[in-house]
Amino acid sequence: SYINEQRVYTLAYLNYWHPSTNIFFVHSNTSTPRIAINNSGNAISTFSSQYAASELIYRSHYDSTSWESILFSDYLFIYTFDQKYPYTGLDDSNNAHYVWVSDSSNVEWCKALYYDKTCTPETLNTDGYLNVPVAKIAITQNDNAYVIWQQQSNYLHESIYLASYNGSSWNKPSDISEHINPFGSNAINPHIDASSNGSYAAAVWVQHNYSGKNQVFLYRF
Repeated sequence: SYINEQRVYTLAYLNYWHPSTNIFFVHSNTSTPRIAINNSGNAISTFSSQYAASELIYRSHYDSTSWESILFSDYLFIYTFDQKYPYTGLDDSNNAHYVWVSDSSNVEWCKALYYDKTCTPETLNTDGYLNVPVAKIAITQNDNAYVIWQQQSNYLHESIYLASYNGSSWNKPSDISEHINPFGSNAINPHIDASSNGSYAAAVWVQHNYSGKNQVFLYRF
């Protein structure tokens, strides 16, 4: 912006490109914006922004008409630790799923109706003292969800971890050894997607092979 700050804007296409909209009128730097849209034309956007000495997660919803403007006090959940790298998903019942990394080592998830400004998080990973650079989410239209993340499995290797949600509870790793990638070399840059009816989901990532080359691995479930 003109006062040397980073702000969040949206740009919509409906037969033509509509003018961009600023959804966060706050004098603070923002980063890592993400967006999800459902079949009803509703949308949810997440981003992180500096709040005092910490970085917090914010969200704004679109109700097929206009975007909600966000205030500085409208953070999703407050921690004493930094919260970064949010991802989101939105189903046709307007359930919004959020996932982010707190304190650089904990994978946090929460769910709420897309217009709710707050929700209560649940930690998905174990051994939160090991670094987590990214976590991502895919959801289905029957309120199932899959979260994938990259985390140090020891002080030598990065590994890929997966948790699945059945609409009421999580099946998540109980130990740092429960990664989905072959062990023995670094696995990085995970991505995940799922079919709308929840019958199929798949994850991909990059992993070094023993000759020092990068290969793409696929995990279907």
